[in-house]
Amino acid sequence: MKNRLERKILGITGFVIVISFIAAFTMNALVEINSLETEGIEKSRLIGETIQKSIYTIMLTGNGDIASQWSNDLRGINNLKELYVIRRDGMLAFRDMDTLNMVNQRLGEEHFHRDELKPIRIMDEDDKRLQKVLNEQKEMNYMDKGKEGNIFVQIKPIFNGIKCNRCHTKEHDVLGMLKISTTMGEIDRGVKSIITFSVVGGLLSVSVVIGFLWILIRIFVTKPIHHVAGAINDIIGSKDLVRVVAYKSRDEIGTLVHGFNIMLKRLNGLYTTLEEKVEERTRQLIQAEKIASVGQLATGLVHEIRNPLNSVKFALQIMEKESTANSAYKGDILAISGEIQRIENLLNNLLRFARPHPPQFSIIDINEVVDRALVLVRKKAENAGIQVITNLKHQLPKIKADPDLMQQIFLNIILNAIHAMPDGGSLTVATKDVHDNVEVSFSDTGHGIPSEYINKIFDPFFTTKGSSGGSGLGLSISYRIVEEHKGEIFVESKEGGGTSFTIKLDAVMEGER
Repeated sequence: MKNRLERKILGITGFVIVISFIAAFTMNALVEINSLETEGIEKSRLIGETIQKSIYTIMLTGNGDIASQWSNDLRGINNLKELYVIRRDGMLAFRDMDTLNMVNQRLGEEHFHRDELKPIRIMDEDDKRLQKVLNEQKEMNYMDKGKEGNIFVQIKPIFNGIKCNRCHTKEHDVLGMLKISTTMGEIDRGVKSIITFSVVGGLLSVSVVIGFLWILIRIFVTKPIHHVAGAINDIIGSKDLVRVVAYKSRDEIGTLVHGFNIMLKRLNGLYTTLEEKVEERTRQLIQAEKIASVGQLATGLVHEIRNPLNSVKFALQIMEKESTANSAYKGDILAISGEIQRIENLLNNLLRFARPHPPQFSIIDINEVVDRALVLVRKKAENAGIQVITNLKHQLPKIKADPDLMQQIFLNIILNAIHAMPDGGSLTVATKDVHDNVEVSFSDTGHGIPSEYINKIFDPFFTTKGSSGGSGLGLSISYRIVEEHKGEIFVESKEGGGTSFTIKLDAVMEGER
């Protein structure tokens, strides 16, 4: 599915972000709500303490003006819902502003008839909170529910003091209770605002962050991965391995793309090398088939030719003995004898080609074999005006090979090089070790091999010498010998620019000797 990775990453990170934002906004909202509620409660406590102190002042001074002013001040407290002054016997002293005003007006009179207030019993046996405050003489606060929302209720004991004795006896320490109820509407609205802000702000924040994250994922993750996937699909559908993905970055995706590009280049090199090796192995198989076919043919052909040739050679020897030195046929007899010798050499090469003897392997120094081959042809090279240059590496690793067969290969290549330089030139013979291999190269400055013949020079009986000589078997035999030694032979040539043969053989490790 398209963008499946993008959806997975976005889904997982989005889920984590949503959970994180919910947790963060919830904690923040809870902190703000708690702070707001604490502030509201402290404000209500302050109102309760103010009311309590004012009542003490009014009751002790008996000043009606102060009481009147105090009642007017209470009307300005918006969140004050109820104010109860409860006597010890559970009767209500007063509960509203009108009653309070009447109390204020009568406080200055000498005789104050409380029956005029029409007391109401507010505390009964089931009212555990009021009973508890009265018995324990400790203030109690709690939160209650109302139509307007939460209500903070304070129940404060009214203690009997020395100055209270003019109106009250010393029988009880607590004369009554003060019950003050304040609405928390402002707090409730603040809580709703915080919750609304948290929900809306959280949704907007999550949307913005996820949108921005989606853009980043698309630019820095899915886009380069799509490029890599596209390149892979193109490679699967074609032979083009050179295509690279254009993406530069120091992050992990950039490292991935860089490694992918390097892999493509290496694959392209391996693909080219593989094609070359397949082509080379195919050519070797064809060569082997040709050699096998020609070998079978050559074996029978040599026997068929050698028998009559021996008869001709015997008759020619008789004619040579019977002829005089001044005979007119003496030169013809010598010419015929030379041609017969040439035919015998050709037949011997054919037999060697058709029935090669197995290599006699031993640990040898390839430089010594090269030196022996050069000794045999050095005089011939000098007569042809050819300078032989040697560049043999000292302390070369040993190889496991048949020295006679190796010498045969080197002589074939050197003689071909001399034949390719009729007007003189130079032949460079070099040895070196490359990794676990030993290489021997022969480079001449001759006329070179035409490009159309370069893939045929190892074929049996193929030669570019024309009527000047050569059976066309030397390089074929050399090729087979190199194969028997599990080595490789390469040729590089440019028409008019010389030819170079390189033979690569495995070096012998120390533990294999």
